[in-house]
Amino acid sequence: MNAAIPQEFTPVQFPEIVLTIEIYHNIRKGQK
Repeated sequence: MNAAIPQEFTPVQFPEIVLTIEIYHNIRKGQK
């Protein structure tokens, strides 16, 4: 999970990362 977050990530980017992870999981669920 940590590998998905860039080392140089900033708090401003955090919501974007969370959304990306949410979308990723939704896609994974849809494929099953």
